[in-house]
Amino acid sequence: MAKALFGYVGGPDHRLVDEVRRLRRHVGDLEMQVSRLQSRCDELEAMESARHALDVDVLALTLADVREPAGAR
Repeated sequence: MAKALFGYVGGPDHRLVDEVRRLRRHVGDLEMQVSRLQSRCDELEAMESARHALDVDVLALTLADVREPAGAR
């Protein structure tokens, strides 16, 4: 009776087992891709942060030059 409730008699459907294996491989591939993309995103964010810090430093130096009296050099 229990087998009839699950919709099969005599063992697993090999097509279904193959499909599940294929889908698991695909999910694994997608998880690796997400991991690679997340790493790349982290790298780009770090680069942007460093660039922003450099821009702020350059701006501070430029403002210091502007504020300096003309005869101070």
